[in-house]
Amino acid sequence: MKAGVIYPRCSVTKKEFGVALEEREQGGWTFVRAYQLGSSRSISQDDDTQYTGGLYRGPDYNGCPFCQGGIGLVLCGKCHQFSCYDKSGSFTCGHCGHHSQVEGTIEGFGGSGGN
Repeated sequence: MKAGVIYPRCSVTKKEFGVALEEREQGGWTFVRAYQLGSSRSISQDDDTQYTGGLYRGPDYNGCPFCQGGIGLVLCGKCHQFSCYDKSGSFTCGHCGHHSQVEGTIEGFGGSGGN
C-alpha cells in the first residue's frame, strides 16, 4: 500500500499541519491522521507527486490539530491548497484567505496540495 503526506492549513488559526494519506485498494486516497508539525519538516511541500482518484476521510481521522472543528479537508479553488473544513457548507482558505461555498468532490491533486 502506498502512503503520502499533504500539508493543509487550519482555516481558523492558519497554522500548517500534516495529514498522512493511504492509497485505497478501490482507488483514491484516504486521509488517516492529522498531526502538528515540528519546527522543520523533512518532506518538501513542493513534492511533485500526483495523487489520482478521490480523497476520502478515514473512519479514525482525528481532524485538525488546532481548531478541533476541522473534521474534513477542502481544496481551495483559488490557490489549490488544502485547508481543514468543518462541514458547514463554506470555508475560508488557511493559505490565501479566499472565502467560498464548498461544492464538488476532489478527484485528484498534486503533492503540493493542488493540481
